[in-house]
Amino acid sequence: MRNSIDFKKIEVDGELVGVLNFNLMIPVEDAQLHKIDTVIRKHDNADTKRKKERLIKELKWCNEHERDPVNTARVLYEKYRLKEHFSARAQCIDFMRMEEACKKYNGKKKG
Repeated sequence: MRNSIDFKKIEVDGELVGVLNFNLMIPVEDAQLHKIDTVIRKHDNADTKRKKERLIKELKWCNEHERDPVNTARVLYEKYRLKEHFSARAQCIDFMRMEEACKKYNGKKKG
């Protein structure tokens, strides 16, 4: 697949290490974020080491290219919110509905 308004490849040194599906983005508040341990330890099995190596590459890419995915997400969100026509619209989740669900969830967590 090619990069588009709803999809972006994460490539490091010519290797595809992940993808960003902007059409599936959901609202998340800082309180809902959890740190992921990416330190490779001697007791980690081979699968865990591979996953951590991939996460490290993905995070490095995201930090180096922060503006591009953030801008893509904003453009897609605004096009969806303003009911503009674009080719990937049918693949998008209902962002407004997800925001309402997030508010409801966070209200329950705080209360």
